[in-house]
Amino acid sequence: MRIFHSDLEGKVQEEYGFKDVVRKPLKSAWDEIFQDLNYEELFSGSKKRKSRLNDLAILASFGITSIPHELIHAGTNILTGGTNEQIVINRLYGGDLAHLVHSGIDAKLLLPIIGGYVKIQEYGSMLGELATSVAPYAMTPLAIYMVSEGKKRKSLPLAIAGSGMIISQAGGIIGDFFHFGRTIMYETADFVANTVGYQHFDADDSWMAFPLAVGGFYLGSKSLSFSYRLFKSGVNYCRNLFKKKEK
Repeated sequence: MRIFHSDLEGKVQEEYGFKDVVRKPLKSAWDEIFQDLNYEELFSGSKKRKSRLNDLAILASFGITSIPHELIHAGTNILTGGTNEQIVINRLYGGDLAHLVHSGIDAKLLLPIIGGYVKIQEYGSMLGELATSVAPYAMTPLAIYMVSEGKKRKSLPLAIAGSGMIISQAGGIIGDFFHFGRTIMYETADFVANTVGYQHFDADDSWMAFPLAVGGFYLGSKSLSFSYRLFKSGVNYCRNLFKKKEK
């Protein structure tokens, strides 16, 4: 059912920032993410120097967000009835300090592109598993706002502070969002198998393991793309709404 008249709908989408989400809901957000993370104009020096400093700033910010990111994973799993076997934070990003604060957090030296991980002992439910996978990305709207405001105000600290959460969402395609998509694919395949009488179906021991994994990656990438665009549109909507109220 169409709620808006087409002209009014177009005006609302354009004015409040939902145009891209409505028209292109499944288009990859990768180019948009990296464009949002480009604040080289806030640095001084040559173009090459600005580019390198921009990359280093993003990496530094990623390190700041690693601890809350992993703790949200762990906390969501507990809140949804699951249990965690191990919580690990990369030593490069404060893992040793986190261990001093709480002995239940382990520190390990990992690759710089890995902030840490949570080894799950058991999920409380399938919905709990899905929620645990993507819960940390509830921070992304705040990050989008911070980076946008940083550019607007020419504030490098503000832009840097938010960029780590955004790059975490982009990197989630090889971890959290892939797990999210694969879980949906596996649960769907299991449901279908049980419906047609294959009560002991196991996707990992089936010829379907590879196509289901590919499908999970595809679904995860689309979930990443759509959620980022939705978050960004939501931030734009709120900002425009507050501007209207101020007038």
